[in-house]
Amino acid sequence: MRLFYRIGKDFGRAAQGEDPAGRQTAADIAMRFGRGKLAPVPSYFTDMITRKTFIGEDFKPGKGIMERAIPLMWKDTVEAYRKEGISGAAKMSPGFFGVGVQDYALADKPKPATSRRPVRPSRPSRPSARP
Repeated sequence: MRLFYRIGKDFGRAAQGEDPAGRQTAADIAMRFGRGKLAPVPSYFTDMITRKTFIGEDFKPGKGIMERAIPLMWKDTVEAYRKEGISGAAKMSPGFFGVGVQDYALADKPKPATSRRPVRPSRPSRPSARP
């Protein structure tokens, strides 16, 4: 949906003679979408020809092969080992058996909102007039 929206929006801008939003024409948007859908081998050759990776970093042939050839699970385990040592690698081990594993940093919890009105102490209850 987003792809069609962005391309349609650029077509509308072009019809009115305006410059593309964010310097991306409809062709640029479609090319980026298609490039993101490439399999590992075609994406390697595309990166090699453009000399840039999909995210805009400089292309390095050795790194490009490693990123596409090594399974993600192995890369995640090595990264967890580098961050946390053997315990990090152990945390990733269920992934080898098909169990979904996620490794992410916990965000700081926001402080609870405080009331701006001061809290009044409760009054002692009056004895009721009823027996």
